[in-house]
Amino acid sequence: MVGFFQCKLGGTSLVELMIVAGKAVPKLPLEHGLAVDRVYTGSFITFLDMAGLSISIMKVDASILQRLHAATKACRKLLL
Repeated sequence: MVGFFQCKLGGTSLVELMIVAGKAVPKLPLEHGLAVDRVYTGSFITFLDMAGLSISIMKVDASILQRLHAATKACRKLLL
């Protein structure tokens, strides 16, 4: 079970991210035997007006997923 993390850089649109995720995520189980449990897409770390994105794939289990979904105040101002 893996988590798929995709981070947009400053000059990349969310539409472009969705296109890439839509192409990459289905290939992971078919070509690499990886079961994708969660997909995270967004602006986690950005660079001003830089085009591109990063993709990270991380092995996850129930304990890690629980931590990823835990409540936090770290991004509260960004989400409001």
